This record gives sequence, structure tokens and C-alpha cells, in this order.
Amino acid sequence: MARNVVEVMVADSQPILRLGLATAVNQAGDMRVVAEAGTLEDAKRLAERFRPDVLTMDVRMGQWCGGSLCHDI
Repeated sequence: MARNVVEVMVADSQPILRLGLATAVNQAGDMRVVAEAGTLEDAKRLAERFRPDVLTMDVRMGQWCGGSLCHDI
């Protein structure tokens, strides 16, 4: 029987936080990180490209509000 894998994208301006979250997600048997972004522009581009099931994102990414990405995709 095939298992469904939840595809996750991690967006955070802090590399150490992206790494930690991505590591935790990838260690779960039913989830995998399909993309990581450090800027809002990269997050938008990657979200449109990969269409992840779940997007984790920093509320503040540099001078931009991460929540605005939800309105764009």
C-alpha cells in the first residue's frame, strides 16, 4: 500500500531555523521538505513552482511581512 507523503516548504530568513525545521520535517516518516526559501521573493517563486501541501513561514522575513505571501499565491 502506497503512503501519502506531505510535501512541506520552509520559508524563514534565518538559515539555522530553516535547517532545524527542515531536519525535523524530513525525519518524520510521512513528510518531506520540497523547498526552502530565505526571502519572500524566493518563497513566492518556490511556492508557485512546487505547490506544497504545507507552507511554514516566518511572520517577518527581513522588511517584508511573511503573511502577505498567503495573499499572493
